[in-house]
Amino acid sequence: MYQVFQPKSEKLQKHIYNFAILDTNSTLQEVNYFAFPQRGSSMAFYQNAALEFQERNLHISKAKSNQYSAIILGKYLIPLHLNYKNLVPEVSINFTPAGLNYFFDKSFQEIAPKNVQQLLDPEWINMVKELFKPSSNEQQIQVLENFLLQRIKNKDLSIVEQSIALFQKNIQLKVSEIANSLGVSTRTITRNFEKYLGCTPAQYKRVIRFRSAIQNRFKPNQQHNLTQLCLLSEFYDSPHFTKEFKKLTHISPRHFFKQVTPVGSQSYPYIFL
Repeated sequence: MYQVFQPKSEKLQKHIYNFAILDTNSTLQEVNYFAFPQRGSSMAFYQNAALEFQERNLHISKAKSNQYSAIILGKYLIPLHLNYKNLVPEVSINFTPAGLNYFFDKSFQEIAPKNVQQLLDPEWINMVKELFKPSSNEQQIQVLENFLLQRIKNKDLSIVEQSIALFQKNIQLKVSEIANSLGVSTRTITRNFEKYLGCTPAQYKRVIRFRSAIQNRFKPNQQHNLTQLCLLSEFYDSPHFTKEFKKLTHISPRHFFKQVTPVGSQSYPYIFL
């Protein structure tokens, strides 16, 4: 469904996981799927798309007139339903946890307070127009990289980025322990998470465990049962595993892994309807 490209620029690699281009040549006429909470954040750009937003839903169909759109996904902590009534040209960016902040003057909390929001900034919309002129995917990615390299801001996000790195190494750490390690208050840690990631440290730790379980489930040549996934992903026990999964997916781990489908990469597990 998507072709995935890694950033060529080392500067962009620090803030962006990858770019994804929707395959509009697919024989599929309509696509419905659920996307689930992720560590980072995303933007998507469309040509000739009519977009309709609701709290938990994004409906995409072909526009009657030629138009260009850009959206930003907020830190959604629920399953997000995407309904493609028609497959339209789409290019997206998947940012590292704090990565999107480096391309805007405002913080993530300010520009993406909702699950989905449209970006109306003229500079970005002009870029989208240029983005869909080239005929090849590689040329499109080059247009996007050139634009992003001009947009990088010099920001100090060391507190939130160091906190993320420490949680990644040891998910059992408490916020107070992170604060002591960095020589700041617990309130400073929480404020930085809310400002630059759009969630609290506790919510982010929940997403880390959830995504770790997905990665462990789809590791090549390995088959882990639910008990093994629970331990590998550092949940306290099976009830904790089930409780945390239900908060982010609204279904049990057993039902989730029976239905989920990895598309293109283990980073993109979806449930198709």
